Amino acid sequence: MRHTPALTATRALAVVAVLALAATAGTGCGGPDEPATPPAATGAGAGPRIDPAALPSDPAAATKQIEDTLRQLPGVVKAKVDYSDNVTAPGSAAVSVTVKGGTPQQPVVDAAARLLWLSRLNPLRTISIGVVDEADKQKGTVKDLNLLTPDASDLLHRFGPRPR
Repeated sequence: MRHTPALTATRALAVVAVLALAATAGTGCGGPDEPATPPAATGAGAGPRIDPAALPSDPAAATKQIEDTLRQLPGVVKAKVDYSDNVTAPGSAAVSVTVKGGTPQQPVVDAAARLLWLSRLNPLRTISIGVVDEADKQKGTVKDLNLLTPDASDLLHRFGPRPR
């Protein structure tokens, strides 16, 4: 086999890539127990597969799509998404979901966070998610995320990068 400069550069790049993957083993970023790409970013895990290129950039269309997607989750009765970008609520998304009695709420919270993170709502600075049990209004879960804090790196790690 003949070694051309392009082939040598390709091999060097491949070696660097293999070393980079080996360096992340066991760090929680693609190690042996965890895929290199977060499952939720590829469509695995909570909710249907998301194609960022197909996501609407219009806030009204984006919030409607998120609502429709949340309503498809098992046990979800109602879903409402509000997005504001003004002086009093800059880049603020709020999700309110009602689930059937006894439905596990954390998967719904995770799906809502994933859908908002992967949406084209921009700017997105805060996310507030509330899930309540239809049968017992005292049973609920609330999750507030400030994307100007380490909450953003957690979402980046779990769901991959936000669409541009």
